[in-house]
Amino acid sequence: MINLQKGEYMNVERVAEWVEKHTLRKNHKITAPIYGGGYYDTSDLKSIFPNRMFREMECEVITYMVDVR
Repeated sequence: MINLQKGEYMNVERVAEWVEKHTLRKNHKITAPIYGGGYYDTSDLKSIFPNRMFREMECEVITYMVDVR
């Protein structure tokens, strides 16, 4: 993974699939920046999704822990 700072990230495609499945809307625009290799910072996602929806997403979409040394 390139250009990622220390933090937690979710794969863009997986998030898009999850949102599509739960909102039943295709091509839902997610207004969070995308980082190297196609990842969302989970703190960015948390700030734009309702808490409950984000927690459900977190349970189903794999979160990558990035520790840059």
